Amino acid sequence: MTAAYDQFVYEKKGAVYLRLAVALTVYFEGTLQEHAEGVEHFYTTAMKLVGPQLHFYQTDSMKKPKALKGASADRLAALFHIGAKVPVFYKLFVESENAAQTASEYSFAINANRVVLGGALRLALPVEDVLEQEAAFVELARELTRKLAFTSGYAGFSFNRAEESELETSGREQSAALSHRWRGIDVEDLSTTLYAIRQGLKSAGWLTLVGRRLLETLGGEKALAKALPEEVTVHTLPFGVLIQAGPRPLLGDVNRREDLPLYRAVGRALAPVRSTAHPPYLYKSAAEGEDNGWTAEWLARFDR
Repeated sequence: MTAAYDQFVYEKKGAVYLRLAVALTVYFEGTLQEHAEGVEHFYTTAMKLVGPQLHFYQTDSMKKPKALKGASADRLAALFHIGAKVPVFYKLFVESENAAQTASEYSFAINANRVVLGGALRLALPVEDVLEQEAAFVELARELTRKLAFTSGYAGFSFNRAEESELETSGREQSAALSHRWRGIDVEDLSTTLYAIRQGLKSAGWLTLVGRRLLETLGGEKALAKALPEEVTVHTLPFGVLIQAGPRPLLGDVNRREDLPLYRAVGRALAPVRSTAHPPYLYKSAAEGEDNGWTAEWLARFDR
């Protein structure tokens, strides 16, 4: 990680439990079977890029990550098979490090919930893989979503946590604390956000994906583009649009008054379709389970 970003690596007891990444997260409504072609395209495209860097995996039926013996994740086509019987809560994580020990540099995740009829896909890369190659990352985002009927999504700076370790709680609390200062870094919880996507977007970011249903509510692509400043690019996709707020992701340091005007411009334009039903998850203390209203305030940070 470059010097400007190495401050975002957090360790305890000799283990990295939180690290900065650049991630693309996409949400869809319905079941995995209904989106099989789009999900598999996202997966295989991601594996071509990062498969050799991924060495551990975990599914919903496993209690801890398992090493890929003698193979990289690009050979995991058999593991990712959408059959007729998908569990109610389906999960697949493939990562560069053992999530029971440390936060990964590279990671891929699928999370689906048949109760709320929704799913999420997430690809996270090290910051140095994207810096100075932002245009290539935008094209990657377009390709990953080319066959997926997505509802919404976003990309930019995000945190990877050691999800399966004894330090998971530390990662969640630390990322929640950091969200008060760094408004450009997304804090994610895929399974929690699945309960809100039918009501609308989670929030805006450097890249924001808006699917057809929400786009129609906003008056269509032309009306949306007209509501945005010239510095914001609206990329047309087969199943919606990708809105790009500037050439590169930004950290949004409150202490240095980095106001993120283009993020705010996108946020204001999308405010009518942003979900206000998102469950809380940015807890000051995960043990207490109370966020004092911070989750709702943080998700609305670009609405005005």
